[in-house]
Amino acid sequence: MMQVPQVTPHQAAEPLYIVVFGYPPDKYSIAVEYFKQLGETTDPDPNTEITNCFKIGFRNPVEAMWAVRKNGEIVGGSWMVGVKWAVRIPTHASDE
Repeated sequence: MMQVPQVTPHQAAEPLYIVVFGYPPDKYSIAVEYFKQLGETTDPDPNTEITNCFKIGFRNPVEAMWAVRKNGEIVGGSWMVGVKWAVRIPTHASDE
C-alpha cells in the first residue's frame, strides 16, 4: 500500500509564490531577509531582466497572505516594497 503524503491545513501542496519589487537594487539582501522572516519559504528567484524584483514561495498559505499584505510597507525607514501574487502561466495543456 502506497503512503500518500499528508498536507496539513497550514501547508500548501506547492508553495504559493509572490513577487517583491520596487526596493533599491542595493537592498536586495535586506528585502529577501524581510520576507524570509515571515515563514518557511523557497529560495528567492531574482528576475534577470529587472534589477529590483524577485519571486519567493511560501509553504504556508497564511504566511503568503501576510507577505502580500506587506505591499507598500516602508522598510528600514527609508524605502518601500511592492508585493503582488505571482501569476502562474500554464506550461502544459493539462495545466489549463
